[in-house]
Amino acid sequence: MHLFPLHADTDLLALHRLAPQRYPLLLESTAAGRQGRWDLLLVADGALDAIVA
Repeated sequence: MHLFPLHADTDLLALHRLAPQRYPLLLESTAAGRQGRWDLLLVADGALDAIVA
């Protein structure tokens, strides 16, 4: 699996809406505080890649 760190202001929902075939699943954290800082946008291109913001 490959991880691609992005800037905190990257709009993962916009990427998901723009290309839902390429980015089929967006998991957004709703937890508050230090536990609520991880969102995952999964990539579907045949490889195991993930974008972490």
